[in-house]
Amino acid sequence: VKRISVGRTHQPCLQDSLHDIGVLPSRVHNSHSLTGNGVFVGVIDYGCALAHRHFLRRVPMFFGSVLAARVRHVWDQASAPTASDVLVGWDNASIPYGRELDSSAINAAIATRIAAGRQVREDDVYQHLNFEAAPMGDRASHGTHVMDIAAGSGGTPMGSEGIATDAGIIFVQLPAM
Repeated sequence: VKRISVGRTHQPCLQDSLHDIGVLPSRVHNSHSLTGNGVFVGVIDYGCALAHRHFLRRVPMFFGSVLAARVRHVWDQASAPTASDVLVGWDNASIPYGRELDSSAINAAIATRIAAGRQVREDDVYQHLNFEAAPMGDRASHGTHVMDIAAGSGGTPMGSEGIATDAGIIFVQLPAM
């Protein structure tokens, strides 16, 4: 034996991923800003933390600004519709099975669940919407992770931005395996 060493831990780095797909760190190509503005990202997975700060945006209003969801639609195929779903904004009629939620219902839930310091109380949003954001309450689920890589804003001190930080998001929630 000539050498023994402890392996370095590696964390996936989104900046490397941007380089791998040919996006410059400036996110500018042919004088176009590549932020995902006007684009929708679709994710089919399980676990959608739709009220997480990486998937919210500030919308200017005449009196300041409000937080709004970038998740525009959720088709929850993991849950059977209940009678109370319609009361909080779920649509059960326009889809063959499961239930669908649009941004107006998500935004209404977010607007009334802002804590001191203007942070969204995620648990309260999911409880109000009768939505299990992830199997067994694990918000670090696969679907949320994929959604963050594709379109997360990187809105945390350690967070990296996703590929399309301004894109709208459509999520199909599958049953957990």
